[in-house]
Amino acid sequence: MRGRDLKVKFFDILIFDTKKLEKCLEFGNEKEVYRYFSDGRRLSFLLEIRLARILNAELAHPNKGYDLIVKSGKLQGKWEVRTLTERVYFSPSKDVGYGRATNKDSIDKKLSEINGYIIGDAYLFPSVPVFILYSSDLKCHIDGHTNSKGELESDILTKNYTITRSKFWKKLVYHSLSEKEIAKIIRLLEYDNAKNILNYFTKKDILNMTKKLDMSLKSGMKKNELIKALLDEIKLKT
Repeated sequence: MRGRDLKVKFFDILIFDTKKLEKCLEFGNEKEVYRYFSDGRRLSFLLEIRLARILNAELAHPNKGYDLIVKSGKLQGKWEVRTLTERVYFSPSKDVGYGRATNKDSIDKKLSEINGYIIGDAYLFPSVPVFILYSSDLKCHIDGHTNSKGELESDILTKNYTITRSKFWKKLVYHSLSEKEIAKIIRLLEYDNAKNILNYFTKKDILNMTKKLDMSLKSGMKKNELIKALLDEIKLKT
C-alpha cells in the first residue's frame, strides 16, 4: 500500500477582535470571549461567515453536507468548514458522536460531494490559522493506506478518519508549508500559543527552521532554548 503524502495548503490567518465581540455579544469580560470561541463548535459559525465574505461565497443551507459554495476563483466549489481542537474529523457529521462510527464507503461519499475542507485552529483564537485540505488528496491518501480488509492503516489518520492535534501540526503543517509560511503564522500568534505550536515539532525540525531563516545559534542548545530563540527572532522581524 502506498498513498500520496497528505498535504495542506496555508490559506490565511483570520484575526478576530475580542473587544468588539465582547461588546456586541454582551459578554461579561474579554476572558469569556476567549473561553467561548476556543470551542470549535462555536467558532465554526464565525469562521463560516468570515470565510463567506472573504471568498465571496454563499452560505449553504444547514441541512447540506457542506458549508460554503464558492462561485468563482481557485477555490470554486463546495467546501466544508471544520475546526481543529484536540482533533479534526473528516467523516460526515451524522457519523460523529458517542456510539457512532464511520466507514470507507461513507467517507468516500462525503469526499465525492465536496471540494475539500477549510480548517481553522480553534485553540489559537483570536488569531486563527486557516488551512485547505483538498478532497482529492485526502481520498488518494485513504485509498493508498486501506488494506484488503477495508481497514485504514495510516500513520496520520486514525481508523475513524480523524487527525489528532499533534499530528495535524507535526505531520501535515510542518511537512506541507515552507519555513517562511510557518514563521508568518507564529509571528501573528500570541506568545504562549506560538510556543505551544513549536513544541509539536522535534528539535531537528526547529533547528532546520532556524537554518532556513538564517539564524545564528549557539551549538548544543536545548529544545526549549531553541524555541525561545526562534520566537524572539520571528517576533522581532515583523
